[in-house]
Amino acid sequence: MRIYLKYLFYLLIGIGVSSANAGAYDDFFKAVIRDDVAWLRSLLQQGVDPNSRDPKGYPALTLALRRESPGAFALLLEHPATDVNALNAAGESALMLAAIAGDLESSQRLLARGARLDGPGWTPIHYAASGPNTRLVELLLSRGASLEAEAPNGTTALMLAAQTGPEATVELLLHGTDLVDEPELRRGLVSLWHAEADTAGLDVDSLHSIGDGECDAPGGWCLAELIAGGAHYVLRAVQLPHEPEMVRVRAEVHSQGPA
Repeated sequence: MRIYLKYLFYLLIGIGVSSANAGAYDDFFKAVIRDDVAWLRSLLQQGVDPNSRDPKGYPALTLALRRESPGAFALLLEHPATDVNALNAAGESALMLAAIAGDLESSQRLLARGARLDGPGWTPIHYAASGPNTRLVELLLSRGASLEAEAPNGTTALMLAAQTGPEATVELLLHGTDLVDEPELRRGLVSLWHAEADTAGLDVDSLHSIGDGECDAPGGWCLAELIAGGAHYVLRAVQLPHEPEMVRVRAEVHSQGPA
């Protein structure tokens, strides 16, 4: 009987500890969601793992960003054991979530803590190009983000910017690119512009690429000739006067008409 009571006592202790751990785990994510910094700090001091994941697979740091809990995000980011590159169930890092939200400040802080820019699959530059903040795209480029990185479906940052980002982002992503030395980029710009014209409802009757791009004026390259609505246009890439390393692609009426 004494042995039986001893094992029962140990069993009850084990159940109590397990219940306490589960309670702390639940409280941890409640504190993150509520952005209760004092409660969260207390739980971390009690030994709760800052990299714990919620039932949906979100690490606490990415959950803080997703639920817009700035205090919890800052506290978790400061914790030396926090893995800033932990991915959620969808394969997204905290930097990727900050990038698509256009959150420049959080992105800067994540980079300072060693957040990775590149890797297999989708990367922060893809997310930033789809977002609203062109300064964030510039930040990632300045830190060495790769414009050539392709997503699993072959999408590049430039393609994403043209599809979903603001016009300024497209211009920004051409920063530092020499169109004279990159014929593949020039051909891609023609295809990209044509796709955007279709989306905008412009009826392009014919489109003819012009070789590798002729420099017909300082800071300008002819990329293609096209006819739309009976009018003849030339598709040109033009350096911006105030930003000579940025390029805008636009169609201009050709005064001489088709050859």
